[in-house]
Amino acid sequence: MKGRITSGIRDTDINRDGRGKVDPSVRGDIRVVAAMDPSGTSGSPAVLLGSFSLGNNGQASFPTADGWDRYYTTFYFLGPNTAPPIPNNYPNTYNQPVLEIRTDHPDNGTGLVAGVVIIDNLNPAVKVASPTLPGSPPRGTAIFNPLGAARKYRVTIFYKNSTVGTLTRVVFTWSYHS
Repeated sequence: MKGRITSGIRDTDINRDGRGKVDPSVRGDIRVVAAMDPSGTSGSPAVLLGSFSLGNNGQASFPTADGWDRYYTTFYFLGPNTAPPIPNNYPNTYNQPVLEIRTDHPDNGTGLVAGVVIIDNLNPAVKVASPTLPGSPPRGTAIFNPLGAARKYRVTIFYKNSTVGTLTRVVFTWSYHS
């Protein structure tokens, strides 16, 4: 909230070089991972590893035989002119026709092998998955284009547990655009 100090930083706290403010609660990495940007058209939520389920949720694009053994499903991403659910975690504020989900966030490091599938909630046969073939990038991007008007979509994030290393969470980026 405007005017409210939540992290212990005061208007008089500045760096030793006189530029910028110092927030004592921030250690090392200064990137902020927010669930949603102020425009309401994108965000980068962090999902704790303990929130992922075992297996591959029956998705042939991510076979357990190839090591895909963790998944997390989130609801709902919205097509244009869709009545939002409550709560509305992923609003399509400007009724954009394209949804892009990426798992290549810098906080995921370099070793994590992750992927994504976007599924039409009322017609699960209509879906888009990131490539998982040999030689594909270790982290996936899925783009659903065009989104259907008045439709809802669910997104499932996958990863190979053998590649998680010391990570405690997986960050994915979502955005609506044209």
